[in-house]
Amino acid sequence: MAKTLAIDLDGTLFYPREKVKMIPQENIDFIHDFIDNGNRVVLCTGRNLPYALMVQEKLERQVDVIGCNSAYIYINGEVKKMSTFEPSVIEEMVQVFKEKFDIHAWLLMSKDQSLVITGKMGFFKKTFYKAFYASQGIYAEKYVISDKVFEEELEHGKIFKLMMFFGLGQKNKNRACEANKYLREHYGDKIEASWTDNFIELTPAEVNKSNGLKLYCEMTNTNADDVYVVGDSGNDISMFQTYKEHSFCMNHSPEKIKKFAKYHVDMVADIKNYLGE
Repeated sequence: MAKTLAIDLDGTLFYPREKVKMIPQENIDFIHDFIDNGNRVVLCTGRNLPYALMVQEKLERQVDVIGCNSAYIYINGEVKKMSTFEPSVIEEMVQVFKEKFDIHAWLLMSKDQSLVITGKMGFFKKTFYKAFYASQGIYAEKYVISDKVFEEELEHGKIFKLMMFFGLGQKNKNRACEANKYLREHYGDKIEASWTDNFIELTPAEVNKSNGLKLYCEMTNTNADDVYVVGDSGNDISMFQTYKEHSFCMNHSPEKIKKFAKYHVDMVADIKNYLGE
């Protein structure tokens, strides 16, 4: 029976990081063998579509994409589904959080913008973000730092995902925790939130990797028992819970995330040792 492997990118398919190739050769070889033997791979990522297509090119195989935590689903070269925020909901939420929480940076992904960054952007902070993305090398997403573009997308754009960065250090982790609690209490029926340390990802209600993968299985006539999932962070937990029997978490992940997966692996290629089960 053909199998479907849903793979997260950052910290998972890309681990350990390669400065030139992007994807470790062991993972590439494993995916080539997996697909060439009649199986299917879907990239299940928080990244936007242009970036996911660049990864597809690196893999040199046809793969599908569940992106922005399932805000869009891309199958056989075509976007089959898009979920975007209601503008009134997201504008209100952004205004409330600007007033209540000291958020260092806002990041936005939409249908027309791969990544937009705004926030308290003085000269030094802009320089920091530019230096940070430059340091990512091949892993960097195309981005624009612009208050104007951010506001235009909030008002008129089809927004897939919104992210809040609270800054470094334990104090900011605590603030992110408080903000996540506030989100769930006041916007739990309108927004899906995924919190990891200093960072919160927001998508439209019920838009998460697990629900996206369920819909993907319906679209491709895939049996849930034949789905294998692998990831490393908070937005992968929903997949681990839904596909528990074939769930894999990276060994370098925090224990609070690893506990949700059945198996732990050092790299994606290690999954080949479990495919017979």
